[in-house]
Amino acid sequence: MIGWVPKVLVGFLDQIAGENIRRIILEDAGLDPEATEFRLDRDVPDPACRKVIEAACARLGVTEAQAFTLFAPYFLAAARAAFPGFFRNVAGTRAFLLSQPAIHNCLAAGLRDPQRRAIADKFRVEATPGGVRVFYNSPNRLAALYVAVAHELAKSYGETVEIGFEAGDPESEKCTMSVELAPVAATTPEPAAIVA
Repeated sequence: MIGWVPKVLVGFLDQIAGENIRRIILEDAGLDPEATEFRLDRDVPDPACRKVIEAACARLGVTEAQAFTLFAPYFLAAARAAFPGFFRNVAGTRAFLLSQPAIHNCLAAGLRDPQRRAIADKFRVEATPGGVRVFYNSPNRLAALYVAVAHELAKSYGETVEIGFEAGDPESEKCTMSVELAPVAATTPEPAAIVA
């Protein structure tokens, strides 16, 4: 996999738990904290990322769903800061999600051919009348992270999102998600009471 998710995850762990706990989590995951450096231009074996996520959840006492909900705002802010061009002139969540396979392929450009192909096969997205359908395929089983980030992204565009699984579930290697989007309904303020 691309090293972006584990790289951002390590930064998030430093922020919420501190560097010492992050080191312990890497050790819990079977990694050497001194030798482990996640980078965008370096392929990360799928089991390594999965082990870090599982170790972080166990060490911090949260479920994966809770962890991803907490991580999503940090992840999205990091992505916007590191890759502003991916977000520039994007009209909303649907447009961004439709560009997701191209973004992944762009990020994978520095990897060797077999690694790039695995990245290219991770996402397929097709437009639907009210959103998108996402075909997800990864041994990392990060569809739940995708869902959490999509919710955060929709919130940032002033949209609501409903995500359902047509096949598989958030913990599946392969799944199909239906993502339905709508603008947040405008509320009409109550008329002010007339004081005579």
